[in-house]
Amino acid sequence: MRNLEFKARYPNLRRAARLSKELGAGFLGRLRQTDTYFHVPTGRLKLREIIHRDAGGKLVETSAELIGYHRPNKAAARTSRYEIVLVSHPRKMKRLLGAFLGVQSVVRKTRDVYLLENLRIHLDRVARLGSFVEFELIVTPKKTLAQCGRRMRQLLAEFAIGPSQLIAGSYADLKAAD
Repeated sequence: MRNLEFKARYPNLRRAARLSKELGAGFLGRLRQTDTYFHVPTGRLKLREIIHRDAGGKLVETSAELIGYHRPNKAAARTSRYEIVLVSHPRKMKRLLGAFLGVQSVVRKTRDVYLLENLRIHLDRVARLGSFVEFELIVTPKKTLAQCGRRMRQLLAEFAIGPSQLIAGSYADLKAAD
């Protein structure tokens, strides 16, 4: 799969939530995520453990997935190629991958998710790093990379995100830089 995405520091997540709703995006719920990143020779590999609560705060599900992806580190909209595999035994998987690859970093965050067509808006509160907004536009035959690029530029303007707010890497990279 492929998407176009960017991540930016965004201290006012209430404003971001209001803007998301004004765009017509629906609130899907709040996720509590723990991402364990493993050492790999190329790209990134993380085990994501998720606790999902609906808009009313009711527990919807717990799940885990292994996510492998390649994405350039640049402070701009960037394409990402990724694969996601559901994991039924996350503790065992984490132990196995940790033993063979080594754990690079663990990132804990709370994520509010909004959805509008092929756009996912993530409002993230990341432990020890702060507040961020992330936009992901899924690239499809009907939503081309060029169309997604135009939409991404509109989103930057609508949310008043400047170049100094953009983040080049992942949360794990930010954590390592601290």
